[in-house]
Amino acid sequence: MIKHSFKLIWNQKKKNAYIIVELFIMFFILFITGSFVYEKAVRYYEGVGADISNKYYIYLFKNNKVEDNYNKYEVFQKVKQSLLDLDNVKGVSITQNGAPYTGSISKYDIQNGNKSANIAERQTDADFANLFKPNIIKGRWFTEEEMNNTIIPVLIDSETEEYLFDGKGGINKILTGGRSTDEVETKYKVIGVIDFMKYGDYSVKLSTMIIPCTRSYWSISQRSEVVLELDDLSKQNPKEYAEAIFSVLDPNDWTIHRSTTFAPMKRGMNSYSASDLRTTIIISMFFLINIVLGMFGILGYNINRRRAEIGLRRAIGATKKQIRKLLFAEMIMITLISIIPAIVIILNMQIFIHGSKHLDVTIPSLIGSVIFIFVIVSLCVYYPAILASRIEPATALQDE
Repeated sequence: MIKHSFKLIWNQKKKNAYIIVELFIMFFILFITGSFVYEKAVRYYEGVGADISNKYYIYLFKNNKVEDNYNKYEVFQKVKQSLLDLDNVKGVSITQNGAPYTGSISKYDIQNGNKSANIAERQTDADFANLFKPNIIKGRWFTEEEMNNTIIPVLIDSETEEYLFDGKGGINKILTGGRSTDEVETKYKVIGVIDFMKYGDYSVKLSTMIIPCTRSYWSISQRSEVVLELDDLSKQNPKEYAEAIFSVLDPNDWTIHRSTTFAPMKRGMNSYSASDLRTTIIISMFFLINIVLGMFGILGYNINRRRAEIGLRRAIGATKKQIRKLLFAEMIMITLISIIPAIVIILNMQIFIHGSKHLDVTIPSLIGSVIFIFVIVSLCVYYPAILASRIEPATALQDE
């Protein structure tokens, strides 16, 4: 059957060329759409690596006129205590670029020998881990007493640890690097490794380093973030939080730019990616529907032109089932001829561009695309094959 199907395909190569090109294009569209949707779904369902339940976010901005001749961390420790004295406030953390869904990222390079990673820095205090509960898979979080150490205690994510230390483990080892504004090269001691932390549900897993927010440049920063953990989120009281904050800070020097729960921040950040996802799916479905309709018409036309051949097969004893199997076998062979070059091209592009890093998305997307295209082809050939199998030999031969 297979050998015979190949002969039939070869004998009608000009007629089948258009179908092969259509299937080739369809497979690429399926793969691009499938990999995009699959990657987005994986990112969304893996979460952000932090617990945002019962959390309240306050973003503070400092006026330019304020002098920077004070220790900001010590001042904000007083702000923290003022908030902790309130009813319904279970915990408080001072951070900058640490909380998810804020849309704020700060990046620079760190090194271990000749290996370098561009990391997203999250500045936090010692209580951040108690509020957001990141998954610490090795080591521990830093303590309040360690936050002013000369060698800065930090946590990094597992993928960065694997890369920088060649899979040998990075606990208690030293990293170097820092911002271009640092006067001397900064040293970091890895005391813990987290699974991952992301800035949004659809965000990629960036290389991450969590450091104490007592760094000198944080002390002169114009913004600060305060996160509250509440016993009951429904009893939130923004006015009370503002009063507690400005009982320590001068309201002429500081402004609250955002005071909100994490739910609207999450919706806002996710809406952009969700919109891109919907647009991609709609455009891809438009092209796929047009290709499928075109294939359905071409298959029906080709089969109709083969009425004499099918009638002759029926006359020499071919059953309806054998006719259907023959037509299905032909389309399976044509589909394989179309998608095998596409798979080779996709895998080579993947290895050339991403190496082995993106295979966890590429392989499932390829498998899904192969299954999906065979389902579409089967549906397109099913009705024409049923009609062809019902052709009576005498009728078909008489028409000729």
